[in-house]
Amino acid sequence: MKKADNALNAALKLLSYRRYTSFELVKKLTDRGFNENQIKSTIKRLSELGYVEDEAILYDYSVYLAKEGLLGKFKIKEKLQRRGFNRAEINQALKKIKTEVSFEESVSLWVKKKLKERKISELSRKEKEKLVRFLINKGFELATIVNILKIDKEGVYES
Repeated sequence: MKKADNALNAALKLLSYRRYTSFELVKKLTDRGFNENQIKSTIKRLSELGYVEDEAILYDYSVYLAKEGLLGKFKIKEKLQRRGFNRAEINQALKKIKTEVSFEESVSLWVKKKLKERKISELSRKEKEKLVRFLINKGFELATIVNILKIDKEGVYES
């Protein structure tokens, strides 16, 4: 068994590289052979010191994914779940960032990037379907995509 001080030192070393959620730290410390009590006391101490702030990480990472990553709600949810956040926390964070982030603007940026100088009306049905699939894979809602592309759900261009 490793000592609790070693668990704290291992956690601090990990945190020197990047921010970790408590869920991620528990996993990392478990993988390094620390027991449950050592990990709990380490996470508690790091929280007291302000080194582990799950709520701040959740908010900051959500904003980063939306603004810098240009991702939609569904992809953001997926990435946050991988970092150990539950649905309620994620939904709360997405509500919180709604005033700062425009998913419609992100869709528009992706469309401009993908189309370059072309117009949506110049795309074939197959190209529109491909663009819609790409945007769905980025996590955007179909309603947002349809609204921005001004197409109906079957991919037919509306004037």
